[in-house]
Parts: sequence; C-alpha cells; structure tokens
Amino acid sequence: MGAPKIKNEVIMRIPRWFTALVTSGLLFAVGAVGWQMNEAALRAAEAVHRADTLTLGRNNATLASKYLSLSARELSEFVDGRQPELRSLESVDRRLLEWFVARSVFFQHGAAFTDPNGRILYSVSNAPGLPEPDDPGYAPMLRGPAGRSMIFSGVMTVRGASMIAVAVPILGDGAVRGMMLGYARLRDSTLQESMEAAPGESSAHGVVDSRGLVAATSDDALLGTAIAPAVREALARSRTGPTFVEYEANGREMVALVVPGLPGGWGYYWTDSIADFYGTVRDRNTRTGLALLGLILVAAVSLVLVDLRAAAARRRTEERFRALVQHSSDCISVLDVTGRIVYDSPSTSAVLGYSPNGRIGELAIYMLHPDDRAAAREVFGRLIAQRGAVERMQCRALHANGDYHWVDMHVTNLVHNRAIEGLVVNLRDICDSRKLQEQLSFQALHDALTGLPNRRLLNERLAAALTPDHRRSALVAVLFVDLDRFKSVNDTLGHEAGDELLRQVSARIAGCLGPEHLLARVGGDEFVVLMEGIGTAEEAMGVADRIVAALREPFDVQGHPVVIGASVGVNVNEPGTTADTMLSGADAAMYQAKQAGGLGYATTSPVDRAAVTTAGPAASAATPGGVIHSA
Repeated sequence: MGAPKIKNEVIMRIPRWFTALVTSGLLFAVGAVGWQMNEAALRAAEAVHRADTLTLGRNNATLASKYLSLSARELSEFVDGRQPELRSLESVDRRLLEWFVARSVFFQHGAAFTDPNGRILYSVSNAPGLPEPDDPGYAPMLRGPAGRSMIFSGVMTVRGASMIAVAVPILGDGAVRGMMLGYARLRDSTLQESMEAAPGESSAHGVVDSRGLVAATSDDALLGTAIAPAVREALARSRTGPTFVEYEANGREMVALVVPGLPGGWGYYWTDSIADFYGTVRDRNTRTGLALLGLILVAAVSLVLVDLRAAAARRRTEERFRALVQHSSDCISVLDVTGRIVYDSPSTSAVLGYSPNGRIGELAIYMLHPDDRAAAREVFGRLIAQRGAVERMQCRALHANGDYHWVDMHVTNLVHNRAIEGLVVNLRDICDSRKLQEQLSFQALHDALTGLPNRRLLNERLAAALTPDHRRSALVAVLFVDLDRFKSVNDTLGHEAGDELLRQVSARIAGCLGPEHLLARVGGDEFVVLMEGIGTAEEAMGVADRIVAALREPFDVQGHPVVIGASVGVNVNEPGTTADTMLSGADAAMYQAKQAGGLGYATTSPVDRAAVTTAGPAASAATPGGVIHSA
C-alpha cells in the first residue's frame, strides 16, 4: 500500500514544478518587455529634454544677437544724423559726445571719436574711465572698418570694471573719416539683466566674446573671466550651428550647449553638470523600473495570466506618462494616429488654462487658430509618413479663456515606440518672445526719433512698387524732401530743439499725404515720400506744392518761433526704372531746387531718368537739368 502512495505524490509534484517553471518564464518575459519599454521612454524623455534646451539656447542667442546689433545701430543713427567735425580739440564734437552719453540706451558709460587710424581724438566717460589704448580687447578695432558696418571689441577691464566697446565708421565723401566708439559696463547692461533673470538653479549660461571671455552671464561673478577651454574650443569648431559637448571640470562631468554666429565672432553658451541635467529624467526612470519589478512580483502571487496582461497594459501607460517630462514646465501632449489628444501633461493648466483631462478626446487640429490649421495639417502629414520624424512650427493655440496664445510647437513621431505609441507634442508659450521680436522688427525698419519708416523699409516698399502689376497703375513717384536752414536751428537752439523740430516736420509732411502714401526719414534732415499707383505726374507735383507750402509756415519749438523751408525733388518712374535710380533722380532734382534758392521743388527731365517732363501751373523757371517750381 505504501508504494502506490509515493508514486501518486511524485505524479502530483510534476505539474507543480512545471507550473512554477512556466510562471517564472512568464515573469521574466514580462519583466524584460517592461524594462525595454521603460528604457525607450527614458530615451524619448531625454530627447525631449535636449530639444527643449536647444530651443531655449537658440532663442537666447537670437535675443543676444539682436541686442548687439541694436547697440551698433544706435551709434550709426547718431553719426548719420549729426556728422561730427573730427578735428582735435573741437568743442562742438565733445558736446556731441556728452549729449549722446547722457541719452544713450546702450552706452551710458562713455563714447569717443577717432581718426581713420583709430587714434582717439576726444572722449567722455564716467568712472572708472576708459580702457588703455593698448588693451588687447581693442584688437578687432585696430584693423579699421575694412568694409564692416559695426565692430565689437573683446571684454576689457578698467580697475576691476568689465566693459566692451562698439564701433561704427564715420563716412564722408565716400571715404572713412573716422570711427565712433560707444562703451558699456557689462554689469549694468540690459543683456546682463536678461541673463541674470533667466531660470535655472544649477545651470549657467551667457555670452562670450571672440576670445572666450564672458560678456554677460547668469552669474555676475563670472563677468570678464574665461569660459572652460572645452567650451571655448567647441564654440570655435561649431561654425554650422548649435551643438552639445560633454567635458570634465573640477572633477565633475559637465555638458554644454554652444551657439556660435553672434556679431563680432561672439557666441552663446549654456552649461550644467550631467547629473543635474539628466537627473530628474533618470531618477524617475529608476523609480519606474523598481515599481515595475514590484508589480511583477505581486502579480506572480495574486493574479492569473489575464490579470497580468491588464496590469502590464496599465503599467505601460503609467510608465509612458511618467517618462514624458513630468519635470517640464512646457505643455506636453500625446496624440493617437487619428490626431486626437490621449494625454495632456499637468502643465497644460498653467500654459493653456485647461484642467488635466479637459482636452482628452479632442482633435488637436481644432485646438489651433483657423489660419494655422492648413500648415499644421501639412506638418502632421509629413510626420505620419516618416518614422521618428521631428517637425517644428510656431502657431496660435486655443486657451481655455477663448484667446489664442502664440506657442513654439515641436512634434515627434513616436508611433513605433511601444512606450509612447503616438505623436509627442511639446508646446512652449512664446507670447513675450513674440512681442519682443515684433518690437525689434519694428525698430529695425523705423526711425527711432520720429517713428517713421527708415531707408531699409523705404527701399523694400519702393522695389515692390516698381514690380509690374496689372491690377494697379504703373506710375510711381518719389519726392525727396530736404529741409532748408535746419542746421542753423541746431547751432542756435541745440540738438534737443532740432530733434523736436524734426518730429514736428514729420507730422506736418504726413498731414499733406493720403493714407496710401509712405513717408520715410532717410537722413538727418532728409525725408522721402513714396506715392504708388498715381494717375498722373501732376498728382506728385501737387503733393510737392503742399509740402513746400506747409513747411514754409512757422514752427513753435520750445517757445521759439522757427521759420525754415524745404527743397523737394520729384521723380516719376519710366519703364525699367530701379529703386536706386528713382531715389538718385529725386535727390538730383532736390539739389536743383536748392541751387535755385530753395523753398520750391524740381523735377528731372527724361534724360535724367525721370518721367515728369512738364511743369505744373506754379512753374516759375526752367533749368537745363529739369523743371523748377517755386512755392
């Protein structure tokens, strides 16, 4: 009786052993799949993190570049409007420098005029003074303008104070007469303030000169110091665009983003320790992995195979969402292949005002401004067609309050990635950046004193007006207005009075024009009127009459009655006329009017490439070069 009992026990043990083996194999397989999905999610999160950092670096570098260009533009506009004498001991030029420094936006520390060889003729400055002439930072300026419109020094130090200089050429009669230099203390600069205000506890970023010396930084203690050699070498090598570089400093593993290409050979840098940079993402990944193993063990004890599959699906979803930048302040969403939103990160509430689940199930395309949807459809079409593709666009996203906010949108095709299985959309609010870009764009195309379009915008509009278009009249007129006796106002009442007079002149000329006309300021006391699609040349001559008459009336400048006048040159296009020809013809006609005594206008003849060949009813005299009209 004993033998059969033992045999039965052995038979009963076989299925138990087999069940344990099968269960262990299933657990190992589930664990391996879960680990792979967790690693894929980590790589996706790290890629998003690097892309966000790269975008932020590009934006900061662009703003720094515009800051440097605007500082040089302030010098150029001052030089163009006043034309210093550049003679030793010239008190008028010294007063010009004092006036400029007192009102400058960028160069409140000091300014100087030099001769063509770079020798400083005279300068003004605040404490602690200006760098010595042999300071290595002057090296870029010692080569002279050499065709450059702006020159940036390296970082220089004067008794512990770090500063830079920006130079622009002073032109006259087609040659370089000298240079004007503006000096700015780095600690007090607007660029430095913006770097200090940028977020980031462990990271550091800033702008360096061509020698690798820090000119602006989030840590003002680093001003004037040299960046790490590895970062400086990366900037020197990276001529094609932004790049990441890893290196070691003071026993720590570091990562840096460098963005070359700023004016003057300058560059932007951002640095952080590798542990801090990837720490948030990798810590979450480790915790997710440990949680996965714990769930697998619990499932092995308490769940059947069906329950294990359901738990694994839930874990995959949780791992996907944890891995996708819970650490990010940007709005991150996941779309399925139909374009519906299946996940929104918690930061959606801060960026767009929606509750965590407020947009789930909605078609993402209808969350964008109607004018941006066509471009967005093209972007999503390209993404779906290419595995792993990344697309970027700026568009307007619908806020919960009904407004549309400008966002920078990055979309990555991770449909093939089992940890994601969708399109990852990263949205960053750029309303403030967009407003700043629009402001900078406006400043680049308009005169700072009068707010009128400048020469650059005039040239663009004139070239467009001369392009043949059957929908409008082909006649285009240019009126070149030069003020008479303006210099005497500057000399007797001062430059502030002269600036006020220019603003009044701008308003008075604008009052003579229609809404379809463009008025631009192209020089110190020179204005240009662009008239597109006119019916006859006499229309332009009539406007010239009104301008001359309006500017002949007295002005009230700071309580002083001021009487000036204007000489106006009129040029109407012929077939094939270029923008340069139009402006030069109007300029020549203006000089004919001025040589005839001023206070009138002139039109050039067809020989001089102008289309106006007959005088209006106010004609008083004719010259071989054109037709002169008195007001």
